[in-house]
Amino acid sequence: ADACRVRPENSTSLLQIDSGHLSAEGSLYVVRNYVLPRLVNE
Repeated sequence: ADACRVRPENSTSLLQIDSGHLSAEGSLYVVRNYVLPRLVNE
């Protein structure tokens, strides 16, 4: 089932600090898992 991710894998840190802002860990998660793979494949 699809669900909203609250924490990165193997981490106790939260991805967001409020409804509109990523935490530092959340920012790294997004870049590593979504931004960099797309930049490398282009």
